[in-house]
Amino acid sequence: TLAAALSEERDTIEEVIEPYLLKLDKPISLLNMTESRKWVLLANMTDNTSLRNAYSTYLSKNVWNSFLWTPNYEFVFLFVNGRFDGLYQIYEKIEISSQKLDIAPEGFLVVTNTRDTKPYNFKTEKGISFSLYDPKNVEKQQFEKEKNYINFIETILFSENFSNPTIGWRKYIDEDSLIDWYLLNEFTNNRDARFRDSCYMFYNPKDEKLHMGPIWDFDISMGNNH
Repeated sequence: TLAAALSEERDTIEEVIEPYLLKLDKPISLLNMTESRKWVLLANMTDNTSLRNAYSTYLSKNVWNSFLWTPNYEFVFLFVNGRFDGLYQIYEKIEISSQKLDIAPEGFLVVTNTRDTKPYNFKTEKGISFSLYDPKNVEKQQFEKEKNYINFIETILFSENFSNPTIGWRKYIDEDSLIDWYLLNEFTNNRDARFRDSCYMFYNPKDEKLHMGPIWDFDISMGNNH
């Protein structure tokens, strides 16, 4: 059963509802979504409506939709070992693959992460905390190259040539995904868009640019600013 395969991330003492990472023995399709071995079960712990992530995903797919890929989801009632844990969302896990974030092997995915919970973490010159999200297993030399690239992009953004049409930010950053990412987070008033946590971006070797997305984590948006 799904419950038997759950990797639980729960504070049992305080009984705080937390998300789960579901790890299966082999890739399968759940609820007509793309086959995968790993899935995320979101508890929407701080969002009593359980609608903010769902609505933001809808906007990403239908309004500000220039992202290369946006994870799909379905609502589920979750039972663990006979215990009813409530309404969850089962989401496709963000990862580089031909069925999800389809970029060449030379590409990479990073996320802002102040908790430094991944194997490879770094801070930019301006103090923004990043983690290398995918691929997870790289040589140190490759990680240094990817870290230096993010620092280079930051340098461009703060340079005098920022708006230069030839050597400014448009040469290195995908304009459509950046604009849509900004508008989506501005429209939803998403607190996590402050470049502290959960802001994903990836380098796509196909156009040699940094792209924003996939979108993630909108539970403290739309006025839910606890």
